Amino acid sequence: MKKLSLVVFSVLLISVIILFLIKSFNTPVLETSSALRLPINPLFSIENTSKYVNQQSFIVEVIAPLEIDGVITAKYILDQNHYDKILVIAMEDSYMELHPDTQLECYDEGMFDFAMKGDSVFKESGSMIFLIKRNCKSYFFKTSKQSTYWK
Repeated sequence: MKKLSLVVFSVLLISVIILFLIKSFNTPVLETSSALRLPINPLFSIENTSKYVNQQSFIVEVIAPLEIDGVITAKYILDQNHYDKILVIAMEDSYMELHPDTQLECYDEGMFDFAMKGDSVFKESGSMIFLIKRNCKSYFFKTSKQSTYWK
């Protein structure tokens, strides 16, 4: 009887350890939200983003001219893709997946860490300053080293 209870305990312990390891190594799953039912903004589609040869050309041609008025609906890190940080921003008629580390110069580190689901996000066309609003307070993030984008 003692051996049987030891075997059962061992199996349970091993199962718990395996489940923990599986959960800790899994890529975080994006939460289902109404924002993800929107179409992806065409500027952020794989077909469009893959044509840019470097980060600077993507910033100049896509990010800088883009006007953003949206809400963060998800925030996650892809641990199986070099720990790529992603903010999902729902706008009126589409959504976008913003990768602060790879699509921005991240002059002001901390935008991703600061941002939370439910925050409002704004950016004017021609500017690289992101405004994040939370609880009636505004927080500004300069995301380019080039002061020409600090409008």
